Amino acid sequence: MKNKSINRLNKFFDDKDYQLEVELGREFLEGDSNVFIILHKVDKQKTKVDDLYGETEEDGIVIEKSIKIPGFVNILNSDNQDLVNSSMTQKEPGNMEFSVYIKTLEELKINFDYGDYIEYIENDGVSRYYSVVDDGRVITDSELSYHGYKPFFRKIIASPTSNNEFKGI
Repeated sequence: MKNKSINRLNKFFDDKDYQLEVELGREFLEGDSNVFIILHKVDKQKTKVDDLYGETEEDGIVIEKSIKIPGFVNILNSDNQDLVNSSMTQKEPGNMEFSVYIKTLEELKINFDYGDYIEYIENDGVSRYYSVVDDGRVITDSELSYHGYKPFFRKIIASPTSNNEFKGI
């Protein structure tokens, strides 16, 4: 079986339709909405790590490069957490889901990796930082494809960082 082309939905939908849908979506997302994050790529070779536990040393994170990436940002609701042996609760910021077109990543020649940092400007002059916990490389989910035809975006999940983990550059 040599033919490995996608023939699903060919009666109603083909590669031209797929490309049109991607271009229309990108035009809206990248042109009209102007939503973006700043990806701070961690240089894992130069970052200083503790020999005993393998944790990053304070102020030891080395950023390889920072790049502005357009996409869709969804900040998830946060959970109230009970502190151990206490009647106090603590409310932490929710995780971020960042959806980006695969074609955008290819054009920017960039990829997300576990441990990279994402900066999201929430208000004028106020940024919140997140650490990538799911780099979105598994794109076989139906949710990430166009009606099961082909995947067209990746969903990256990131957790908020503490104030002493990463403060930006």
